[in-house]
Amino acid sequence: HPDENNQYQYHIQPKDGTHDSNNYYPQTMLIPEEVATVEEGVPRLKYVIEKVYEDHDPDFAFFVNDHTFVIPQHLCKFLNGKSNGTADSGAASAVTRKDPNDHMYVGHALKPKGSEYAFNSGASGYFLSRKTMQTLVQKWNIDHDDVCEGSGRKWLQGNPGLITAECLHSIGVNPIDSRDDKKRHIFHAFGLVRVVTNEMDAWYGKKHEELGDVLGEDALYHHTLQKGVECCSVDTASFHYVESMETLALYNTFEELRLKPDMGDDELRRVMEDHWPSEKRDVGGYAHNLPTPRKEDVWNELLQVVRNIAPNKDEMLC
Repeated sequence: HPDENNQYQYHIQPKDGTHDSNNYYPQTMLIPEEVATVEEGVPRLKYVIEKVYEDHDPDFAFFVNDHTFVIPQHLCKFLNGKSNGTADSGAASAVTRKDPNDHMYVGHALKPKGSEYAFNSGASGYFLSRKTMQTLVQKWNIDHDDVCEGSGRKWLQGNPGLITAECLHSIGVNPIDSRDDKKRHIFHAFGLVRVVTNEMDAWYGKKHEELGDVLGEDALYHHTLQKGVECCSVDTASFHYVESMETLALYNTFEELRLKPDMGDDELRRVMEDHWPSEKRDVGGYAHNLPTPRKEDVWNELLQVVRNIAPNKDEMLC
């Protein structure tokens, strides 16, 4: 999503590793008024994907909404095939190095009830490969397929990612099960505390109920969301609804763990309490504060998850 000035910020790792002035990121992308207003989500998304593809030609691009905390080391592990694997639903998996010449549309899959296709949450972010971006740009600018244009449906302006999903579904490209080999999610559409406690909105849970139709059978969890240490892959890459102060808290906590990975739970808890915003207004309306001191069971799970997902000192960027 753009800010109030219809701007996007994006980060692209230069292929040659250089950092000259023309290749320095992150950069801000201004959406021209003649392309789209803030309210016109579909032409805005088309413009962004096309500009990223044509101006930068990346192997892969990760598209994600604002106020989302991203762990780039884990995005790189996913692409480089160095993560702990994904669930056994076929298609692309994190145990194989990704090929930009293959289709890729990977994130946290959701499926509206009765829909023929699933989509990846823009809140938790999703990957598109070069081939997939190329195909979308061709469908929009050359083929002008009705299914890829949105057929004038105004409600899609607020949900432009559904155009991407519907268009890709029409050519047989669908979301895959991106969970790890223990069926823990890598991409999360809510913040850390709500994900660990599984206290997420009811609509979100319901959009997992029919995922078996697209992703295949899940005999263990039936694609339902899990709580505690089962919520989150050790290669977790994103949390949504993370405002600025919680972003700093997560970053600083991970940094202290990186410098002192053997710190005990009591010390880690003090680190989190020192860094985390204590007021509700500071974590934002859709996030939860840290648990109260008396909720020891929640604290135990939260500390274990934070320890699990923190990037270690040996994990590098792409």
